Amino acid sequence: MKAGENKKAIAFLAVVIVVGIIIVYFAMLLYREEYFDSVNTILSFSFNILSLLISVIALFLALFTYLSIDSANMISSMEGNVLCNENYNAEYASLVDEFSDCSDASMLEEALFEKISKSLNERSSTCMQFTDCIQEILDCILWYAYTDTKTEKYKEHTAAIIEQLDRSYKNFNAISNGNQYILSEHIKLIKNVLKYQSVTHKGEKTDSSREMLNIRGRMFQNAVSKTIYYDYLGLEFHKKATGFLRSVVGFEGMEFLQENLLKIRDHDFSSEQMKELSLYLSKAKEALEKAEESSANDVLWKGYITFNKARLDILEAVINKDFGPDWDKSIKEAIEARYGVMKIFAPKGEKSFIHEEFEKEYYYAEAVYVSMQTFLGGDKNDVRKKAFDILEKIPKDFENNAEIYSRVKLYLDDVLETVGKEV
Repeated sequence: MKAGENKKAIAFLAVVIVVGIIIVYFAMLLYREEYFDSVNTILSFSFNILSLLISVIALFLALFTYLSIDSANMISSMEGNVLCNENYNAEYASLVDEFSDCSDASMLEEALFEKISKSLNERSSTCMQFTDCIQEILDCILWYAYTDTKTEKYKEHTAAIIEQLDRSYKNFNAISNGNQYILSEHIKLIKNVLKYQSVTHKGEKTDSSREMLNIRGRMFQNAVSKTIYYDYLGLEFHKKATGFLRSVVGFEGMEFLQENLLKIRDHDFSSEQMKELSLYLSKAKEALEKAEESSANDVLWKGYITFNKARLDILEAVINKDFGPDWDKSIKEAIEARYGVMKIFAPKGEKSFIHEEFEKEYYYAEAVYVSMQTFLGGDKNDVRKKAFDILEKIPKDFENNAEIYSRVKLYLDDVLETVGKEV
Protein backbone atom coordinates (compact mmCIF):
# COMPACT_ATOMS: atom_id res chain seq x y z
CA MET A 1 0.00 0.00 0.00
CA LYS A 2 1.00 3.59 -0.47
CA ALA A 3 1.70 5.90 2.49
CA GLY A 4 -1.67 7.66 2.18
CA GLU A 5 -3.53 4.35 2.15
CA ASN A 6 -1.62 3.17 5.26
CA LYS A 7 -2.65 6.28 7.20
CA LYS A 8 -6.30 5.83 6.25
CA ALA A 9 -6.22 2.17 7.31
CA ILE A 10 -4.69 2.99 10.73
CA ALA A 11 -7.21 5.79 11.28
CA PHE A 12 -10.08 3.45 10.45
CA LEU A 13 -8.81 0.85 12.92
CA ALA A 14 -8.48 3.48 15.65
CA VAL A 15 -12.04 4.68 15.06
CA VAL A 16 -13.37 1.09 15.27
CA ILE A 17 -11.61 0.52 18.61
CA VAL A 18 -12.79 3.83 20.06
CA VAL A 19 -16.39 3.21 18.95
CA GLY A 20 -16.24 -0.29 20.45
CA ILE A 21 -15.03 1.07 23.79
CA ILE A 22 -17.78 3.72 23.83
CA ILE A 23 -20.47 1.12 23.08
CA VAL A 24 -19.21 -1.12 25.88
CA TYR A 25 -19.12 1.82 28.31
CA PHE A 26 -22.70 2.90 27.59
CA ALA A 27 -23.91 -0.71 27.71
CA MET A 28 -22.47 -1.07 31.20
CA LEU A 29 -24.05 2.22 32.31
CA LEU A 30 -27.50 1.27 31.03
CA TYR A 31 -27.66 -2.37 32.07
CA ARG A 32 -25.29 -2.68 35.02
CA GLU A 33 -28.03 -3.30 37.59
CA GLU A 34 -29.91 -5.81 35.45
CA TYR A 35 -27.07 -7.76 33.88
CA PHE A 36 -23.92 -6.95 35.84
CA ASP A 37 -25.05 -8.01 39.29
CA SER A 38 -22.13 -10.35 39.87
CA VAL A 39 -18.42 -10.60 39.28
CA ASN A 40 -18.80 -13.66 37.04
CA THR A 41 -21.21 -11.85 34.75
CA ILE A 42 -18.86 -8.84 34.43
CA LEU A 43 -15.89 -11.09 33.69
CA SER A 44 -17.86 -13.06 31.12
CA PHE A 45 -19.03 -9.88 29.45
CA SER A 46 -15.53 -8.42 29.40
CA PHE A 47 -14.06 -11.60 27.98
CA ASN A 48 -16.66 -11.73 25.19
CA ILE A 49 -16.11 -8.09 24.27
CA LEU A 50 -12.32 -8.56 24.31
CA SER A 51 -12.65 -11.63 22.10
CA LEU A 52 -14.81 -9.69 19.68
CA LEU A 53 -12.28 -6.84 19.51
CA ILE A 54 -9.38 -9.26 18.97
CA SER A 55 -11.33 -10.97 16.18
CA VAL A 56 -12.07 -7.64 14.52
CA ILE A 57 -8.42 -6.56 14.80
CA ALA A 58 -7.22 -9.94 13.44
CA LEU A 59 -9.63 -9.64 10.52
CA PHE A 60 -8.41 -6.14 9.85
CA LEU A 61 -4.73 -7.15 10.00
CA ALA A 62 -5.35 -10.08 7.66
CA LEU A 63 -7.13 -7.82 5.20
CA PHE A 64 -4.38 -5.20 5.52
CA THR A 65 -1.67 -7.82 4.87
CA TYR A 66 -3.52 -9.19 1.86
CA LEU A 67 -3.91 -5.74 0.35
CA SER A 68 -0.27 -4.90 1.08
CA ILE A 69 0.94 -8.06 -0.67
CA ASP A 70 -1.37 -7.37 -3.59
CA SER A 71 -0.04 -3.82 -3.80
CA ALA A 72 3.58 -5.06 -3.66
CA ASN A 73 2.86 -7.59 -6.37
CA MET A 74 1.40 -4.86 -8.53
CA ILE A 75 4.48 -2.67 -8.04
CA SER A 76 6.98 -5.47 -8.73
CA SER A 77 5.01 -7.23 -11.46
CA MET A 78 6.75 -7.51 -14.85
CA GLU A 79 4.29 -9.79 -16.60
CA GLY A 80 4.06 -8.76 -20.25
CA ASN A 81 6.78 -6.10 -19.90
CA VAL A 82 8.14 -4.47 -23.05
CA LEU A 83 11.72 -5.70 -22.51
CA CYS A 84 10.53 -9.29 -23.03
CA ASN A 85 8.41 -8.50 -26.10
CA GLU A 86 10.03 -10.21 -29.08
CA ASN A 87 7.93 -8.24 -31.56
CA TYR A 88 8.68 -4.79 -30.17
CA ASN A 89 10.04 -2.20 -32.58
CA ALA A 90 10.84 1.45 -32.02
CA GLU A 91 8.97 4.28 -33.73
CA TYR A 92 12.07 5.85 -35.21
CA ALA A 93 10.16 8.13 -37.58
CA SER A 94 8.41 9.71 -34.60
CA LEU A 95 11.68 9.97 -32.69
CA VAL A 96 13.38 11.71 -35.62
CA ASP A 97 10.52 14.22 -35.72
CA GLU A 98 10.58 14.62 -31.93
CA PHE A 99 14.14 15.93 -32.05
CA SER A 100 13.69 17.91 -35.27
CA ASP A 101 14.09 21.23 -33.43
CA CYS A 102 17.66 20.35 -32.44
CA SER A 103 20.08 22.29 -34.65
CA ASP A 104 23.38 20.97 -33.30
CA ALA A 105 25.00 18.27 -31.18
CA SER A 106 24.68 20.26 -27.97
CA MET A 107 20.93 20.85 -28.37
CA LEU A 108 20.38 17.19 -29.19
CA GLU A 109 22.27 16.06 -26.10
CA GLU A 110 20.28 18.47 -23.92
CA ALA A 111 16.96 17.28 -25.39
CA LEU A 112 17.91 13.64 -24.85
CA PHE A 113 18.82 14.28 -21.22
CA GLU A 114 15.58 16.16 -20.52
CA LYS A 115 13.46 13.43 -22.07
CA ILE A 116 15.20 10.55 -20.29
CA SER A 117 15.54 12.30 -16.93
CA LYS A 118 11.88 13.32 -16.91
CA SER A 119 10.79 9.78 -17.73
CA LEU A 120 12.92 8.27 -14.94
CA ASN A 121 11.68 10.80 -12.38
CA GLU A 122 8.00 10.53 -13.22
CA ARG A 123 7.53 6.93 -14.37
CA SER A 124 9.59 4.61 -12.17
CA SER A 125 7.21 3.80 -9.31
CA THR A 126 6.45 0.28 -10.60
CA CYS A 127 8.52 -2.33 -12.41
CA MET A 128 6.37 -2.05 -15.53
CA GLN A 129 6.92 1.70 -15.66
CA PHE A 130 10.64 1.23 -15.07
CA THR A 131 10.92 -1.23 -17.96
CA ASP A 132 9.14 1.31 -20.17
CA CYS A 133 11.73 3.91 -19.13
CA ILE A 134 14.59 1.55 -19.94
CA GLN A 135 13.08 0.83 -23.34
CA GLU A 136 12.66 4.55 -23.98
CA ILE A 137 16.37 5.07 -23.30
CA LEU A 138 17.30 2.18 -25.63
CA ASP A 139 15.10 3.63 -28.37
CA CYS A 140 16.88 6.99 -28.09
CA ILE A 141 20.41 5.74 -27.45
CA LEU A 142 21.22 5.79 -31.18
CA TRP A 143 21.19 9.56 -31.16
CA TYR A 144 24.06 9.71 -28.66
CA ALA A 145 26.33 8.85 -31.59
CA TYR A 146 25.54 12.36 -32.88
CA THR A 147 26.22 14.25 -29.65
CA ASP A 148 29.48 15.81 -28.51
CA THR A 149 30.65 13.35 -25.89
CA LYS A 150 33.81 15.34 -25.13
CA THR A 151 32.00 18.07 -23.17
CA GLU A 152 31.65 18.29 -19.39
CA LYS A 153 27.90 18.59 -19.79
CA TYR A 154 27.75 15.19 -21.49
CA LYS A 155 29.68 13.65 -18.59
CA GLU A 156 27.36 15.27 -16.04
CA HIS A 157 24.20 14.26 -17.86
CA THR A 158 25.20 10.64 -18.48
CA ALA A 159 26.38 10.33 -14.87
CA ALA A 160 22.99 11.64 -13.70
CA ILE A 161 21.12 9.17 -15.93
CA ILE A 162 23.18 6.25 -14.64
CA GLU A 163 22.62 7.37 -11.04
CA GLN A 164 18.86 7.57 -11.63
CA LEU A 165 18.83 4.12 -13.22
CA ASP A 166 20.75 2.58 -10.30
CA ARG A 167 18.55 4.31 -7.73
CA SER A 168 15.33 3.15 -9.40
CA TYR A 169 16.70 -0.38 -9.76
CA LYS A 170 17.39 -0.59 -6.01
CA ASN A 171 13.69 0.02 -5.33
CA PHE A 172 12.83 -3.37 -6.80
CA ASN A 173 15.11 -5.66 -4.79
CA ALA A 174 12.12 -7.80 -3.80
CA ILE A 175 11.33 -8.98 -7.31
CA SER A 176 12.31 -12.42 -8.52
CA ASN A 177 15.89 -13.15 -9.58
CA GLY A 178 14.85 -13.71 -13.18
CA ASN A 179 13.29 -10.27 -13.46
CA GLN A 180 16.20 -8.68 -11.62
CA TYR A 181 18.57 -10.12 -14.21
CA ILE A 182 16.47 -8.71 -17.04
CA LEU A 183 16.59 -5.22 -15.52
CA SER A 184 20.28 -5.36 -14.55
CA GLU A 185 21.47 -6.61 -17.96
CA HIS A 186 19.59 -3.85 -19.78
CA ILE A 187 21.03 -1.23 -17.43
CA LYS A 188 24.54 -2.61 -18.06
CA LEU A 189 23.88 -2.39 -21.79
CA ILE A 190 22.91 1.28 -21.52
CA LYS A 191 26.00 2.08 -19.43
CA ASN A 192 28.37 0.35 -21.86
CA VAL A 193 26.88 1.97 -24.96
CA LEU A 194 27.22 5.42 -23.39
CA LYS A 195 30.80 4.57 -22.44
CA TYR A 196 31.60 3.30 -25.93
CA GLN A 197 30.32 6.52 -27.51
CA SER A 198 32.39 8.60 -25.13
CA VAL A 199 35.60 6.62 -25.73
CA THR A 200 35.12 6.48 -29.51
CA HIS A 201 34.46 10.20 -29.94
CA LYS A 202 37.52 11.06 -27.87
CA GLY A 203 39.64 8.89 -30.13
CA GLU A 204 40.83 6.79 -27.21
CA LYS A 205 41.98 3.20 -27.71
CA THR A 206 40.53 1.84 -24.50
CA ASP A 207 39.35 -1.72 -25.00
CA SER A 208 36.00 -2.40 -23.37
CA SER A 209 35.04 -5.55 -25.28
CA ARG A 210 35.34 -7.58 -22.09
CA GLU A 211 32.72 -5.36 -20.50
CA MET A 212 30.33 -6.01 -23.38
CA LEU A 213 31.01 -9.72 -23.03
CA ASN A 214 30.05 -9.48 -19.35
CA ILE A 215 26.53 -8.61 -20.47
CA ARG A 216 24.37 -11.72 -20.74
CA GLY A 217 23.10 -10.84 -24.19
CA ARG A 218 21.39 -14.17 -24.73
CA MET A 219 18.85 -13.15 -22.09
CA PHE A 220 17.58 -10.33 -24.31
CA GLN A 221 14.28 -11.10 -26.01
CA ASN A 222 13.37 -7.64 -27.20
CA ALA A 223 14.46 -7.07 -30.81
CA VAL A 224 15.80 -3.57 -30.16
CA SER A 225 17.82 -4.74 -27.15
CA LYS A 226 19.33 -7.62 -29.11
CA THR A 227 20.16 -5.38 -32.06
CA ILE A 228 21.92 -2.80 -29.91
CA TYR A 229 23.83 -5.42 -27.95
CA TYR A 230 25.10 -7.37 -30.96
CA ASP A 231 25.85 -4.28 -33.04
CA TYR A 232 28.00 -2.73 -30.31
CA LEU A 233 29.60 -6.09 -29.52
CA GLY A 234 30.56 -6.29 -33.19
CA LEU A 235 31.95 -2.76 -33.06
CA GLU A 236 34.01 -3.65 -29.99
CA PHE A 237 35.61 -6.62 -31.74
CA HIS A 238 36.17 -4.53 -34.86
CA LYS A 239 37.88 -1.92 -32.73
CA LYS A 240 39.98 -4.65 -31.14
CA ALA A 241 41.02 -5.89 -34.60
CA THR A 242 42.02 -2.41 -35.84
CA GLY A 243 43.85 -1.72 -32.57
CA PHE A 244 45.83 -4.91 -33.01
CA LEU A 245 46.56 -3.96 -36.64
CA ARG A 246 47.89 -0.58 -35.58
CA SER A 247 50.23 -2.16 -33.06
CA VAL A 248 51.51 -4.78 -35.54
CA VAL A 249 51.64 -2.81 -38.80
CA GLY A 250 52.27 0.61 -37.33
CA PHE A 251 49.97 3.23 -38.86
CA GLU A 252 48.02 6.26 -37.69
CA GLY A 253 44.67 7.65 -38.72
CA MET A 254 41.82 5.90 -40.51
CA GLU A 255 42.53 2.46 -41.87
CA PHE A 256 41.15 3.08 -45.39
CA LEU A 257 43.56 5.89 -46.28
CA GLN A 258 45.77 4.89 -49.21
CA GLU A 259 49.04 4.78 -47.30
CA ASN A 260 47.54 2.71 -44.48
CA LEU A 261 45.89 0.28 -46.90
CA LEU A 262 49.26 -0.29 -48.57
CA LYS A 263 50.93 -0.90 -45.21
CA ILE A 264 48.30 -3.47 -44.21
CA ARG A 265 48.38 -5.24 -47.58
CA ASP A 266 52.18 -5.41 -47.77
CA HIS A 267 52.77 -6.47 -44.17
CA ASP A 268 54.05 -10.00 -43.68
CA PHE A 269 51.82 -11.27 -40.88
CA SER A 270 53.00 -14.22 -38.82
CA SER A 271 50.71 -17.21 -38.42
CA GLU A 272 50.05 -16.22 -34.80
CA GLN A 273 49.15 -12.66 -35.81
CA MET A 274 46.80 -13.92 -38.52
CA LYS A 275 45.21 -16.27 -36.03
CA GLU A 276 44.50 -13.43 -33.61
CA LEU A 277 43.25 -11.09 -36.32
CA SER A 278 40.97 -13.78 -37.73
CA LEU A 279 39.56 -14.36 -34.24
CA TYR A 280 38.61 -10.71 -33.74
CA LEU A 281 37.21 -10.30 -37.25
CA SER A 282 35.16 -13.50 -37.11
CA LYS A 283 33.71 -12.58 -33.71
CA ALA A 284 32.82 -9.12 -34.99
CA LYS A 285 31.14 -10.56 -38.09
CA GLU A 286 29.26 -13.14 -36.04
CA ALA A 287 27.89 -10.44 -33.73
CA LEU A 288 26.86 -8.16 -36.62
CA GLU A 289 25.08 -11.01 -38.37
CA LYS A 290 23.01 -11.57 -35.22
CA ALA A 291 22.31 -7.85 -35.05
CA GLU A 292 21.15 -7.91 -38.67
CA GLU A 293 18.92 -10.89 -37.96
CA SER A 294 17.23 -9.25 -34.98
CA SER A 295 16.66 -5.99 -36.87
CA ALA A 296 15.13 -7.51 -39.98
CA ASN A 297 13.04 -4.95 -41.93
CA ASP A 298 14.28 -2.10 -39.72
CA VAL A 299 15.36 0.55 -42.24
CA LEU A 300 17.31 2.68 -39.78
CA TRP A 301 19.34 -0.10 -38.17
CA LYS A 302 20.08 -1.62 -41.57
CA GLY A 303 21.97 1.57 -42.43
CA TYR A 304 24.25 1.13 -39.42
CA ILE A 305 24.77 -2.61 -39.49
CA THR A 306 25.42 -3.05 -43.22
CA PHE A 307 28.12 -0.36 -43.12
CA ASN A 308 29.79 -1.95 -40.08
CA LYS A 309 29.77 -5.31 -41.89
CA ALA A 310 31.15 -3.74 -45.07
CA ARG A 311 34.12 -2.27 -43.19
CA LEU A 312 34.87 -5.72 -41.80
CA ASP A 313 34.67 -7.38 -45.24
CA ILE A 314 36.99 -4.80 -46.79
CA LEU A 315 39.51 -4.98 -43.97
CA GLU A 316 39.55 -8.77 -44.15
CA ALA A 317 40.09 -8.66 -47.92
CA VAL A 318 43.03 -6.25 -47.56
CA ILE A 319 44.67 -8.36 -44.85
CA ASN A 320 44.24 -11.56 -46.86
CA LYS A 321 45.15 -9.85 -50.17
CA ASP A 322 42.05 -11.47 -51.59
CA PHE A 323 39.68 -9.31 -53.67
CA GLY A 324 37.20 -11.36 -55.66
CA PRO A 325 34.81 -10.04 -58.32
CA ASP A 326 32.18 -9.36 -55.64
CA TRP A 327 34.48 -7.56 -53.19
CA ASP A 328 32.29 -4.44 -53.32
CA LYS A 329 28.96 -6.20 -52.75
CA SER A 330 28.77 -5.37 -49.05
CA ILE A 331 29.82 -1.71 -49.39
CA LYS A 332 27.28 -1.21 -52.18
CA GLU A 333 24.62 -2.71 -49.93
CA ALA A 334 25.66 -0.31 -47.18
CA ILE A 335 25.48 2.70 -49.51
CA GLU A 336 22.02 1.64 -50.67
CA ALA A 337 20.86 1.14 -47.08
CA ARG A 338 22.14 4.54 -45.98
CA TYR A 339 20.55 6.15 -49.02
CA GLY A 340 17.26 4.59 -47.89
CA VAL A 341 17.65 6.06 -44.41
CA MET A 342 18.42 9.50 -45.84
CA LYS A 343 15.34 9.47 -48.09
CA ILE A 344 12.79 7.60 -45.98
CA PHE A 345 13.39 9.82 -42.95
CA ALA A 346 13.60 12.97 -45.06
CA PRO A 347 11.90 15.99 -43.45
CA LYS A 348 8.96 17.77 -45.00
CA GLY A 349 10.47 21.17 -44.35
CA GLU A 350 13.89 22.34 -43.28
CA LYS A 351 16.42 19.64 -42.43
CA SER A 352 17.12 19.00 -38.78
CA PHE A 353 20.49 18.13 -37.27
CA ILE A 354 19.67 14.42 -37.24
CA HIS A 355 18.68 14.49 -40.93
CA GLU A 356 22.00 16.14 -41.73
CA GLU A 357 23.77 13.36 -39.84
CA PHE A 358 21.99 10.77 -41.99
CA GLU A 359 23.32 12.53 -45.10
CA LYS A 360 26.84 12.65 -43.69
CA GLU A 361 26.76 8.90 -43.04
CA TYR A 362 25.63 8.26 -46.61
CA TYR A 363 28.51 10.32 -47.99
CA TYR A 364 30.89 8.59 -45.58
CA ALA A 365 29.98 5.18 -47.03
CA GLU A 366 30.45 6.54 -50.57
CA ALA A 367 33.85 8.02 -49.62
CA VAL A 368 35.06 4.66 -48.28
CA TYR A 369 33.96 3.02 -51.55
CA VAL A 370 35.81 5.60 -53.67
CA SER A 371 38.91 5.18 -51.53
CA MET A 372 38.85 1.41 -52.06
CA GLN A 373 38.32 1.81 -55.82
CA THR A 374 41.39 4.04 -55.89
CA PHE A 375 43.41 1.52 -53.89
CA LEU A 376 42.47 -1.28 -56.30
CA GLY A 377 43.55 0.76 -59.33
CA GLY A 378 40.15 1.86 -60.60
CA ASP A 379 39.84 4.29 -63.49
CA LYS A 380 41.41 7.57 -62.32
CA ASN A 381 38.95 9.77 -64.17
CA ASP A 382 36.03 7.85 -62.70
CA VAL A 383 37.21 8.01 -59.07
CA ARG A 384 38.28 11.64 -59.52
CA LYS A 385 34.77 12.56 -60.77
CA LYS A 386 33.11 10.67 -57.91
CA ALA A 387 35.35 12.38 -55.35
CA PHE A 388 34.55 15.86 -56.69
CA ASP A 389 30.81 15.06 -56.87
CA ILE A 390 30.75 14.11 -53.18
CA LEU A 391 32.89 17.09 -52.14
CA GLU A 392 30.47 19.46 -53.88
CA LYS A 393 27.66 18.16 -51.69
CA ILE A 394 29.51 18.95 -48.48
CA PRO A 395 28.54 22.36 -47.07
CA LYS A 396 31.32 24.94 -47.06
CA ASP A 397 30.80 25.58 -43.34
CA PHE A 398 30.98 21.88 -42.51
CA GLU A 399 33.38 22.49 -39.62
CA ASN A 400 30.42 22.88 -37.26
CA ASN A 401 29.06 19.52 -36.03
CA ALA A 402 31.04 17.76 -38.73
CA GLU A 403 33.06 14.88 -37.37
CA ILE A 404 31.75 12.61 -40.14
CA TYR A 405 32.25 15.26 -42.84
CA SER A 406 35.84 15.61 -41.66
CA ARG A 407 36.38 11.91 -42.30
CA VAL A 408 34.70 12.16 -45.70
CA LYS A 409 36.88 15.08 -46.75
CA LEU A 410 40.00 13.35 -45.43
CA TYR A 411 39.30 10.26 -47.55
CA LEU A 412 38.45 12.23 -50.67
CA ASP A 413 41.42 14.59 -50.38
CA ASP A 414 43.57 11.48 -50.01
CA VAL A 415 42.01 10.01 -53.17
CA LEU A 416 42.57 13.23 -55.17
CA GLU A 417 46.15 13.42 -53.96
CA THR A 418 46.67 9.86 -55.21
CA VAL A 419 45.04 10.16 -58.64
CA GLY A 420 45.65 13.88 -59.16
CA LYS A 421 43.11 16.69 -59.06
CA GLU A 422 43.38 17.30 -62.81
CA VAL A 423 43.34 15.02 -65.82
